[in-house]
Amino acid sequence: MESIPDGQLFWIIRNGSAGTGMPAFSDLGDEQIWQLVHFLRTLAN
Repeated sequence: MESIPDGQLFWIIRNGSAGTGMPAFSDLGDEQIWQLVHFLRTLAN
């Protein structure tokens, strides 16, 4: 996860990732997705 840029992580959360089981969360607003990106970064530390 550390090698994935924040913008790409945002895109994956918004659009999902085919073939991985990661669904799209397109119903979330931009601010909510950025909060998730920040939260995921705190888990990686």
